[in-house]
Amino acid sequence: MNRSRIRLTDIPADGKDFHWSRESKELNDTLEDLIGSEAYEVKFNIRPVNSRDFMMMGTITTRLPEECSLCALDFQMPVTVKINEILIPHQPQERTSQYARVNHVSDAPDQGPQALEYDESLHFDMGAYVHEAIAITVPFNPKPETDQKGDCLACGLNQETHNFGYEDQMPQEKPNNPFAALKNLKL
Repeated sequence: MNRSRIRLTDIPADGKDFHWSRESKELNDTLEDLIGSEAYEVKFNIRPVNSRDFMMMGTITTRLPEECSLCALDFQMPVTVKINEILIPHQPQERTSQYARVNHVSDAPDQGPQALEYDESLHFDMGAYVHEAIAITVPFNPKPETDQKGDCLACGLNQETHNFGYEDQMPQEKPNNPFAALKNLKL
């Protein structure tokens, strides 16, 4: 049984609060590939907006094991995700449907609630949602937080002024001309 699937028909009219953590074990297996054995806390509330839509609000907090993109030391990156979603029924995705359109990152609003679909059986998989919400926060070049002077809290080096060696010039090798063999060709 998937403990992270929520039956939306069981949500009372005044809403329902959820508090999931490593101790309550709802998401331990789901999040293991991202956070390992780190602690997590997911607090959220789901309440009906009307007979088919639901408002979901809350927070996700945990730490991700990462490797610093500057000095390659392992560190724990703190993650806090704000939940602000509207759960809607599954929408048809036919080519001529009013809901069919190109998804583009520039179309995504940066404020206000986003819309998420729940399945036809009126269940919402909160585990999959939390997993993706945490995974999307991983930066392309992770690095630990710094103090006021810009010194790294993990290794103590100044992230702005220290030369980590990745700006050193690589020796330039002149590649062989692939057409040089044609020079000696006799017709």
